[in-house]
Amino acid sequence: MAPFHPWLKAKYWARRLMRWGRPDPDNPQSFTMQEWKDLGVAAEEVAQLMDHGYVSVAFNSLTMAQVQFYFGIPREPLPMILPPLDTPIPDALLREISMIAIDTERAGDNEARSRAMLNAIFMGALRYRRPLAPIGARRMRLGFETPLSTIFKEAPRVVISGQSDYSIFYDEHDDVAKQVIIIEAKKLGSGQAGLPQLLGYLGSVQFSRRSDGRAKAPLFGVLTDSEEFVFIVLHENMKYSKKTFHWKEGDAQRIWSLLVYMIKTMEIRSREPSDEDQMLQ
Repeated sequence: MAPFHPWLKAKYWARRLMRWGRPDPDNPQSFTMQEWKDLGVAAEEVAQLMDHGYVSVAFNSLTMAQVQFYFGIPREPLPMILPPLDTPIPDALLREISMIAIDTERAGDNEARSRAMLNAIFMGALRYRRPLAPIGARRMRLGFETPLSTIFKEAPRVVISGQSDYSIFYDEHDDVAKQVIIIEAKKLGSGQAGLPQLLGYLGSVQFSRRSDGRAKAPLFGVLTDSEEFVFIVLHENMKYSKKTFHWKEGDAQRIWSLLVYMIKTMEIRSREPSDEDQMLQ
């Protein structure tokens, strides 16, 4: 499935065009007629934006000042009210994390190594919660390289776009309003530098949730290098709370507990309202 916003769609279709060219019924890897038509639509969307003087900005280039200007998110966070953080980490996950550390011991401190551990933690949390999910909750899934964008139509006209490393979502991965936890991974020692980028992602999702009628609840985010975990709650009023934990400094259970709590919270919010609920609204 092609990315849904204009700038990434243009890149996606351009690469396919260069690789496979026009529709060819004898070549199964060539464009279908529908894809060929979609290319024209995507190109027209980008052309219209460029004709109207829009400037493209990447989320990973944002500063805190820009995050405040575009999304109205203030620079200073609010204190985070924490739930009980006493959920034990499954033994199987602890063993897996230990083996990952051993197997990658001499691989250097890079983002790929961080992701090996993060993959285990995030998928482990989803599997832990799955049998405990409340009746009617949507199935939460882990997405990779989630495309996000926001178009600001008033001067200065800007399209801010990018891809978050991970997201936890339900229903469809390309439905921005169904992204419930946005996660940005960094190489070891550089996690905090990604705060404006993560807040930009969260602001973009919250803008989309507003148009979908879902912005009456907070949105969660995690910024991590696999040792430092920065948890973010973006509130309905676009103010945010922040709390930092360190996996190797005795915070592993707190990190696990808060991640599990976030997934549980979003499971509850994902439930379709019953007839009784609708009558009470």
